[in-house]
Amino acid sequence: MAKKAKSSEFKQQSLSEARFEECDLSRAQLVRCGLPQVSITRCIGHAMSITDSELCKLTGNDLTLDDARLQDVSAQRLQLTDANLSGACLNDVNLDQLKLSNASLKQLSLDDVDLASFKLNNAALRASELSDIDATGMRLTDADLTGVRLTDVNLSRAELKDVEAPGLSLQDGTLKAGKFDNVDLSGVTFSNCAAIEAQFNDVDFERARLSNVSLKHAVIEDADITGLTINGVRVDELLAKRKA
Repeated sequence: MAKKAKSSEFKQQSLSEARFEECDLSRAQLVRCGLPQVSITRCIGHAMSITDSELCKLTGNDLTLDDARLQDVSAQRLQLTDANLSGACLNDVNLDQLKLSNASLKQLSLDDVDLASFKLNNAALRASELSDIDATGMRLTDADLTGVRLTDVNLSRAELKDVEAPGLSLQDGTLKAGKFDNVDLSGVTFSNCAAIEAQFNDVDFERARLSNVSLKHAVIEDADITGLTINGVRVDELLAKRKA
C-alpha cells in the first residue's frame, strides 16, 4: 500500500462513482463532498472525518473505519461488508436502508441517527450507546448487543433473531409490534417503554427490570416465572397459593 500524507483534506468535491482500492485514508477530512455510488475496497480510514457530505449508495468492502467521525451526513442505502467501525461517532446521520454484514461496532456512538429499515447481520455492538434513534423496521440477526444503552429509540416493527443482549438498557423506547426470537435479555432494563403488540419468543428475561411499564392485556405462556415480582408482589408465590 502506497504511503500517504499525514492528513488529506477535501472540500466541496464531487467524487461520484469513484473507486478506491487498498488506500490509506487515515485522518482524511471530507467537508461538503459528494460521494454517491462510490466503491471502497480494502481501505483504511482510521480516525477519518466526514462532515456535511453525501454518501448515498456507497459500497464498502473490507474496511477499517475505527474512530471515524461522521457529522451531518446523508448515507441512504449504504452497504458495508467486513467493516470495523469500533469507536466511531455518528451524529445527525441518515442511514436509511443501511446494510451491514460481518461488522464490528464496539463502543459505537450514535446520536440523532435515522436507522429506518436498518439491517445488521453477524455484528457486535458491545457497550455501544445509541440516543435519539429512529430504527423503525430494523432487522438484527446473530448480533451481540451486550451492555448496549438505548435512549429515546424507536424500534417499532423491529425484528431481532438470535441476539445476545444481556445488560441491555432501553429508556424512553418504542417496541411497538416488534418481534424478538431467541434473544438473551437477561439483566435488561426497560424504563418508560412502549411494547404494544410486541412478540417475544424464546427470550431470556432473567433479572430484567421493567419500570413504568403497561402490561394491559399482555399474554405470557410457557414461562419460567421463578422470583417474578410485579408491583412488589411475588407472582410465582401468588400463583402457587392459588393452585393450593
